[in-house]
Amino acid sequence: MDPSREAYKEIERAKESYGDTHVVVPGGDRIDEATNMLGTVIGVTRIRHEAGEMMGRVAIDEQRRVVGLLIVTPDYEPLPF
Repeated sequence: MDPSREAYKEIERAKESYGDTHVVVPGGDRIDEATNMLGTVIGVTRIRHEAGEMMGRVAIDEQRRVVGLLIVTPDYEPLPF
């Protein structure tokens, strides 16, 4: 069997769920998905897996380029973006 396919299956088994997915501005305020924005926005989601819970954050600039990626525990402070 293809090793990459096996790795993908293992990840799927380890991942339990995700939720609380939302978009925030750099100051931390949530914005509605339908809001048109000019500038950097951050997508946030909580990921639950066999080892606990993590928070993923992806910052995207006005040209739709990924300018930041962060995976931390939900209580991590201070967040850089």
